Order: sequence, then C-alpha cells, then structure tokens
Amino acid sequence: MVFHAFYPWLVAPCPRGFGWLADFARQGWRGVHLFFVISGYCIAQLAYREYKQQRKVTHFIANRCLRIFPPYWAACAIAAALAAAAVPFNHAPLFTTHEKIGALPGSWSAFFTHAGLLDPLAGTPGYLLVAWSLSWEVAYYFLTSALLLAASVIGAWSAIALALLLAVAGTNAQCVTFLPSLSGWAEFVCGACVFAAHAAKLKNRAAWPWLAVITVLGGIGYAKDGVLSLLLFAALFALLLHWLRRYDSLSSMAIWAWLGRIGILSYSLYLIHAPFISYGRNLISHFIPASDPSFIMPILLSICASIGMAWIFYTYIEVPIENWRHRLLLSHR
Repeated sequence: MVFHAFYPWLVAPCPRGFGWLADFARQGWRGVHLFFVISGYCIAQLAYREYKQQRKVTHFIANRCLRIFPPYWAACAIAAALAAAAVPFNHAPLFTTHEKIGALPGSWSAFFTHAGLLDPLAGTPGYLLVAWSLSWEVAYYFLTSALLLAASVIGAWSAIALALLLAVAGTNAQCVTFLPSLSGWAEFVCGACVFAAHAAKLKNRAAWPWLAVITVLGGIGYAKDGVLSLLLFAALFALLLHWLRRYDSLSSMAIWAWLGRIGILSYSLYLIHAPFISYGRNLISHFIPASDPSFIMPILLSICASIGMAWIFYTYIEVPIENWRHRLLLSHR
C-alpha cells in the first residue's frame, strides 16, 4: 500500500528532504514476496488437513476459489465504477482500445481473462494493479491441488519431493518462461517448510531438515542474484518466522491489537487499496503537483482512506461472502 501510494515519487524526483521517505516506500514491493511465504505456510497447513481428513481434491480447489474470486470480482466492480467516474478527468476512453487503455475491458475475451485471473497466461496486464500476484496465488492453489492428488497416488513423501523439485526448477529461467508463476513457487515452498518444521516439532520429530531446505533455497537465490535476491529475502523471512514461533504468546498483548485488526482486513485492503490510492491521488494532482512538498498530504490521506474503505469492503462485502462460503462448503461435506 505504501509503495503504491508513494509511486509518483519513486519514478520521478521527489521534493527536497523527502528522499529518505521515498527510499523507504520503494522497498514496499518486497511485501509481495513476504506474502508468498506466509501464503505457503497457510496453504501447507490447509493441504495437510485436507490430506489427513482424506477429502477430495475438488473440495480444496472449491474452498480456495470461493475464497479468492468473489471478493476479487467485487473489487473489480468497484474499480470499474471508479474508473468510469474518472473518465471525464483523465480523458481516457470508456472501453479499452488497441491505442489506449480505457476504464473498462474492450472485449468479452479481455473481460473473461481478467475475471479468471488468466492475464499472465494471455500476456496482458491485470485489471486490478495487484492482480498479477493474485494470479500467481491461484496458480499455487492448483499446483498444490495437483500435489495433493499425486500424494494419493504415489505417496506423501514422493509428492513433497516433487514440490521441492519444482521449487528448484522455479529458479531456472527456462522453466519460468514456460510457467511464470513458478518463479515464486520456491518462496511459497519456504513458507510451507516453516509449517512442516512446526508440525514435525509437535510430533517430537526433527525440524532441521525443513529448515535446511529453506537454507538451500536461500543459497540458490544468493548464488544467482547475490544479496539482493528475492528468494534469499524470502528464505530469511521464513527462518525468522520459524524463530518467532516461540514468541506467539506476545500476539495476545493489547499493544498489538491494532496490528491484528489490520491483519483481519488484509485481503480487503490488498484488493481495493490501489484503485482508491490511484484515482484519489491523481485527482488531487490536478491541483497539487507531485513535485510540491505538500503532495505528502494527499499521499497520507489516500493511505488512510484506503484503510477506511478496506474496513467497509470487509464488513459489507467480504464477511457476507465468507459466511456464504462456509455455509456452502458445510452443506456439501
């Protein structure tokens, strides 16, 4: 959110005295790679439960798709309404053409590509600014589903070995060209290994083999890209998560309550912050140029407005959808 809010200062010289703030905001894009690690932990936990309860793979897929797509579609509808309302101000066409990006998709094929999060496969940008990472996340869900299916045929350890092999393959440029989301699979696996290490400890088994896998993946990232490697960054974060596990009780302290509330809103905030930040900031830029130091005010206001809108979206859209999802899945068990 901070990265997107400060974007005008990241692509053009920022006002004197604000360089340190722009440098800080510039690192915000790394949060996506922290998200892949956390997602790997959560999905590994869910996949483990599904495997132990011997549920059909279709249940896992339905659960994940119903979690991701309905709120995403609602966010797209809100973004479309904002884009259409902004047409008179930015002089963009209502529908996208070959020459210019418009407020709405220019064809039915583009509409369904956006709706299905298939933009990486089509080689087109997503409708939401953040949709590319959500497309990768959905790819991870289907890959996890395939591994769950493989586990039922060739055994759990063979499926785990296949997952690790794919993680190494994801560090190869040719493999990534074939399946772009594989480049983040190693980061996802780092998070899954954190869960596996925790599950091993609960069974009085050694956790170090899983931590060793994380270390090896981080080493591969370092060997390829040096200290700035995103895979190394993700692996170090995964090891930090494992170490912080011993301090989980601190999360119950009142001082962290605000962070918990932000966490609850995280998916809603992820989905809708970009449209509100972009259109709000662009509207104000007609009156205050980005080169003006006072432009910090619309930036901060856009961040606060995004959090407020995320709360509204969560309360009136995400929560009702989630309640419906749980009822639907319970009725089909």
